[in-house]
This record gives sequence, C-alpha cells and structure tokens, in this order.
Amino acid sequence: MKNKKRPREDVFASCPLPPTPHRCQSAANGCLPASAARPKIPYRWYMKHLLVLAAGLLLAAPAASAQSTAATSSSAAPVSEGQRKAAEELLTVMQMEQTTNNALDQMLTAQLTQRPELKVVEPEMRSFLTKYMSWNSLRSDMVDLYAQRFTEKELKELKKFYGSTTGQKFVGQQSSLMAAGIEIGQRRMQEHMPELQQSIEAKMKSTQN
Repeated sequence: MKNKKRPREDVFASCPLPPTPHRCQSAANGCLPASAARPKIPYRWYMKHLLVLAAGLLLAAPAASAQSTAATSSSAAPVSEGQRKAAEELLTVMQMEQTTNNALDQMLTAQLTQRPELKVVEPEMRSFLTKYMSWNSLRSDMVDLYAQRFTEKELKELKKFYGSTTGQKFVGQQSSLMAAGIEIGQRRMQEHMPELQQSIEAKMKSTQN
C-alpha cells in the first residue's frame, strides 16, 4: 500500500519577511517550515505601525502638520504675487525645507529602530513619504497657506526676525526642540500607561457584566 502523499507545507506562511540567511533558512525553499518559523506578522500589523508613523510625522514636522489646515484656507481670498513672494522668502529664511525633510527622516529612523520588522518595507515607506510629505511636495501649499494667513507686510516682518541672529538660533534649535518635546510626551505616556490600561480593563469588565 502506497503511503499517502503528505500535503505540501506552506513554507512561507510563517515567514512574513523576505527570506535571508539570517532569518529563514532551508535548502529547498530558503525559509523555515511554518511549524519551525517564527509567528507570522499580520499585514494589519504593518499597516497599524505605518499609520502610527504617519501620525508621528504629522506631529513632528510643522510644515507637514500645517498642511492639514490648508483645506480650511482654500476658500480664502486670492493672494497677491507680493504675498506669495514674501511667503516664499520667509519659508526659505526659516529653513523649512531642511527642517521638514530632517524631521521626516528622524521619525522614520526612530520607528525602524524601535520596530525592526518594518525594515522590510523601508524603501516603500521612504518612497511614499518623499512623494507626499517631503518639502518639494508641500512647498506650493505651504506658500499659499502662509500667504493667506499673513499680509505682505507681516510676512516681511517675520522674515526680518527669522533672518536675525536670534531668529536663526531659533531655526537651528527647532528640530531638536521638537524632538525633545516628542520625547517628553512619549515618556509621559509610558509612565502613565498602566493607568490607561487599568481604566480600559475596568471598562471592559463592566460591559461584560
């Protein structure tokens, strides 16, 4: 009597990351069998952390976060060429391009350090952020936003301040100040996370009774 053919085990079912010599090894498939490989990381897990990353980026980059308010200004009165020019000059003096791009890179690097599993999708993440969140993609909207919120005179006064020694010191410290502020917020959340967990558990228990 012939032995029944054993069903082929899905060798990739438990290997969410591309096979590498350091992660999954097998002479035939380059990946451990499902029974031996580490637990599969669901697609939703990746999406969840991508959304967390996106939220963090929006908070970290002032230029990016300001974009969310651009829609509310779209119905404002048209701006003059003088306002647009003054806004462009102000944003240049504020080093907004460097600040925005640095903030994006720092946040992405931090996320990849904290969650190495996301490393496999780093190229896609960087491509997406460069396409939609980099300064080049935001410049036009940001110029309009500043031009709509400030008069030409005010924009020139702001440029004068940011072009001063004190203003440039502020610009130079802006990224580190934002990073420190985010760190303070994260530390505060971690310190009090047990309180939130207890509240949620109590709520869940009360709804089950």
